[in-house]
Amino acid sequence: MPPWPKTLPEANLEQIEERIRAGYMLCGDPDEVLEQVRKYENVGCDQVVFGLPISMPLDAAIETVRLFGTQVIPKLDPDPVHRSSRFRDAAAEATRA
Repeated sequence: MPPWPKTLPEANLEQIEERIRAGYMLCGDPDEVLEQVRKYENVGCDQVVFGLPISMPLDAAIETVRLFGTQVIPKLDPDPVHRSSRFRDAAAEATRA
């Protein structure tokens, strides 16, 4: 058995485009990715976990994370206080009452 990830077949362009359409893969410029993430938001999802391709060069991965952090996240959550911090503060306040 070959070591993982060599066991995974390479996806062709048609398969990649289908994964994007189906919402399994987020891909594109920041505005396209924002539109794709909004679909999750519209059905009530408030957290999404991302991974990057193993074969992605380090400089491309760093640029991807930078663009997501500067161009996508601020449009999804413009509040500088993290939602989890609010939940923790509310829970702490409730236990004091």
